[in-house]
Amino acid sequence: MTRQGRLSSARGTRWVEKYEGKDIIAGYANWFGVDPLCAVMELRMLGMKIDPERENRIKASIETRAAARRRREELHAQAEFDEILTISDDNIAYLAGYIPGGAAYGITLEELEEEVPWFADED
Repeated sequence: MTRQGRLSSARGTRWVEKYEGKDIIAGYANWFGVDPLCAVMELRMLGMKIDPERENRIKASIETRAAARRRREELHAQAEFDEILTISDDNIAYLAGYIPGGAAYGITLEELEEEVPWFADED
């Protein structure tokens, strides 16, 4: 639903006036499926007075969650990279992929240096 649709619905059903819960911001966000910051803006558009300190706490919470998500993604990426390095023994010339068990397969340096029969001179 678009912002205009949500605002029309809230006005038409008198959602704000009929709300009986403890936290109108969380209630609006849950009912209309928006994030709390969007709920703050739309509730203001509907005539509610929202404490600026509450809005700042919501913004800080969103930023904290985003920073935590970035840290988790970085740690996950680093863990995957470290796992690849521990699997490799610096003997692989070409890593073709991994079998379902996680073992690497490909061509080793020794196999690459061996004479390949189909490239041999045919004199």
